[in-house]
This record gives sequence, C-alpha cells and structure tokens, in this order.
Amino acid sequence: MTYITIIIIGIILSLSFDGKEKNNKNTYVNLYIIIFVVISAISDNLGADAYTYRARFDLYIGDFSKENIVSWVLLYGYMPLWTIINETAVALGCTYSFVQTIIAISINSVVGYFVKNNTNYPFITLVIYFLVSYFYMNFEVQREALAIAIGFVGLINYLNGHRIIYWICIFIATLFHISAICLFVFPIIPKFKLSWLRLFLAFCISLFIYIISDYFVKLIPSFGAGSLSDKVEGYASATVTIFGFLLHTIRRLFVPFVSYLIMRKIYPQKYEYIDRFIPFYLCFSILSCAIPGTFRLINYMMPVSILIMSDLIVALAHRTIKGVKVLLAIFVFLLYTNHNISHMFTYYPMSGYHRYDLYIPYSTIFDDYEDYSYRDWIHKEALDGKTQDNERKK
Repeated sequence: MTYITIIIIGIILSLSFDGKEKNNKNTYVNLYIIIFVVISAISDNLGADAYTYRARFDLYIGDFSKENIVSWVLLYGYMPLWTIINETAVALGCTYSFVQTIIAISINSVVGYFVKNNTNYPFITLVIYFLVSYFYMNFEVQREALAIAIGFVGLINYLNGHRIIYWICIFIATLFHISAICLFVFPIIPKFKLSWLRLFLAFCISLFIYIISDYFVKLIPSFGAGSLSDKVEGYASATVTIFGFLLHTIRRLFVPFVSYLIMRKIYPQKYEYIDRFIPFYLCFSILSCAIPGTFRLINYMMPVSILIMSDLIVALAHRTIKGVKVLLAIFVFLLYTNHNISHMFTYYPMSGYHRYDLYIPYSTIFDDYEDYSYRDWIHKEALDGKTQDNERKK
C-alpha cells in the first residue's frame, strides 16, 4: 500500500504541475523527493544486498585502524570509505539506519536535482524512477548507490567546467565502490554526436568484444588476487549465448539509444546537454552487452537513462493517435523494464517465495522483525543459488 500511495501522489502531482509553469512547482518536487528519502531511510529487512549490509553491520566495532580497513577490503571487497562510514555509525552509537539515511539522501537528492533541472515533467519522471530504479538503488546496491550519487555530481561539475571538483568526487566515489573507477575515463572519451550509422557500428564493436570476451576473462586473475579480483572476474565471466547477447543488445543498446536519437530530433536544444553524456554511456553499454557482468558500469548513467525514457513516454503520449498512445507508452516502458519485472518474479522453490517478497509488503524499523523473518529464508536460498552458479562456472 505504501508503494501504491507514492505512485498515486506522483500521478496527482504530475497532473497538477507537469508541463506547466507554476511558482511552487520546485517546492513540490523537493517534497516528493523527501518522501523518497524517508521511505528509504526508515525501511528495514528489505532487499537482498541491503540484507547483507545490515547483517554485517554487527561486525563493526568502531575500529578505524588501517589494519581493520584493509581487512574489510580483502575479505569482502568493501572499499575504505564504506568501512569508515559504518565504523563511524558504530562509534556514534547508531544503527545501520544511520548509514541507510546517508545513502537515501545522496542518491535520491542527486536524481531529484538532475530531473528538476532537465525536464518540464519532473513528477512523471520521478514516478518512472521509482518504478524502475528506486528499489534497486535504495534496497539493493547501496554501496554502489553512494558511489553513483557522488560520481554523478562529479560528472555534472565536469560539464560545468569545475574540473577539480570532478576529480575529488570521482576519487571519493571510488573509495566507496571500485566500479566508480570507470568514471576516470569520462574526460578522455572522444566527443561525438550519435547517429544511426554510429549506433550500428557500436553493435558491431559489441559483437566483436562478445566473440573475444572469453580470452579477456582469462586474463583477469593475472592482475592480482583477493576479493576485488574475484568480484571482477565473477561479473566478467557471466557468459550468455548469442541469443542472450542479442537480448542484452536490445535492452542496453538499441532501446535507450534509439530513444535518445528520437528525442534529440524532437528536442534538439534540450538534448545538447544530454549529448555530452552519450559517448561515455554508449561505450559502457557496448561493453555491458558483450560482457553481461559489466552492466553495473552503466548504472552511473541511471539518471540520464531515466530522463530519456520519461521524455519518450511523454512524447508518445502527446504525439500519437488517441487510443494507441497509451499502448505505445506502456510498450516502451516494458522494453526498458522487462528485465526488472522478470527478475522480481524469480521463484525460490525451497522457501516457496518469489523475489518480490523481499520488497512487498514494505517494512520499517518500527515493525516487528518476526513478522518478516521469512525473508531470511528467501535471502539464504538466493545466496545459495548464486554460490552454486559460481561453482558450476568454475
């Protein structure tokens, strides 16, 4: 019911403010973002990765020694600032909710800022963010969400000419999650305008990388041992058949960038700013299609992808024939989210639950833990499944 209420509020605000110029519009955008922050900050016993972070929080003892910080890197691949922020919470006598609140403020504020400044339809865009990425960012990849928020602030500052702030932000983001290291290449990727021909060339490059990816994966162990190397190898070795590659290509290459090309034609001036993110986005989309485990790298373009999706859906709703427009909008939405939707319906036969039971119903720090203890079994079965998959790959 909580989730439905948030969506209904967003739709009501969209009907009242989207596409219109009203003095108090930004105020309501900020209030809507605050709702997102609060829902995330007080949540408890939700998600899979977040479950692990909460469970391991009990292992922190307020120790800021170099040896302790290094041990977390070696044992779990947790970068230093993630360890420090958890140790700080313990030292202050706080629970994991302290860490979760910082994450909620960071990722939702950055998304809200970007949306508010780049579209005249902020509420429908935020509703789409809630449906597509909110659960993943707030209840799953929380370490990465912090890195994405800080890293994206760095990218915005780079595009605004504040290069020193960019380097500081990227350095800090990397100290939260190693994947943020990909942001260091942002300045060196050549600037270009995407065209239909270049999109086809991108597909050809991705296909070539897919063909040689096995050789690339075999080289990874030579770069070092330990948890970080194992994690990179695990992501990179997530192989797929040629049909899987084509499916990833549709989801991560053709759908977002065909949408972008359409929207750039409709809003050429507005998309001059979005143009500057596209070379980076395209490069890592090419890689993620060929080596599925690297899809985490395109998470750093999440605000951009949400904005493009929202613009396309709004454009379809305004420009297509009545009656067909709603179906077209839904079709585009499903193209973007079909992986998320199918993933939510993953069935765990041992516990008898689906993955969506990790999120529904919504639970908070004020609820009785025993009412949601069944999620322990879902989490354990999901974790055992991942372990067995990794063993089969070896």
